[in-house]
Amino acid sequence: MNLPNLYTKLIKDNKILDNLDGYCDVRLVEPYEIPVEYGCTSYEQTIVIAEDGSGGMYVLYGEGDPNSLPIIFLSSEGQVGSIADNFHQLISLVVFYPYWSDLLKFSNGGSLSEMMKSELLLAEDFEKEMNEEYRGDENYESYKKFQKDMIQDFKLDTEKLIEKLQLSVGKSKNIKIVSNDGEELDSLYGEFKPTDNPFWK
Repeated sequence: MNLPNLYTKLIKDNKILDNLDGYCDVRLVEPYEIPVEYGCTSYEQTIVIAEDGSGGMYVLYGEGDPNSLPIIFLSSEGQVGSIADNFHQLISLVVFYPYWSDLLKFSNGGSLSEMMKSELLLAEDFEKEMNEEYRGDENYESYKKFQKDMIQDFKLDTEKLIEKLQLSVGKSKNIKIVSNDGEELDSLYGEFKPTDNPFWK
């Protein structure tokens, strides 16, 4: 099975795997096909290469050069969408915006301006959470060092990642994954706005 070059490097590094899990809630896994019991059907090749803590799956979608294949996210709640143009962009996204799914949740249906507003608030919340005592060594300073190391070691893309996320999700209509009943799955875009969150008022 052909896999992205960056994936084959990261999967061998236990420290990076631990950091991706601890900071970004991304667990790289040995590749497998979407299980039948997950309740959906794909008309294209789909290879799961990572998971999150709630049962969501990061999926390499389609056929061709694995370094150029888009990454889709299939949530445990039955939502699906493209979130990165390739695996390298995915790792850049999750390392710099571990709260990327909340950017979509508070996007008011996909508004870039609402996503940018949410980012400021989510970043503040994330820093506070990282600095809580129970996190131990997983504090904000160590997270920023992890970011810096990933840039240096793997030349991560740091430019306009939120815009790229929005553009990727906008391409989701091309994804041929449906429920086992043939129904379209829900979008990753949420209908909330930042002002809908009572903790941000």
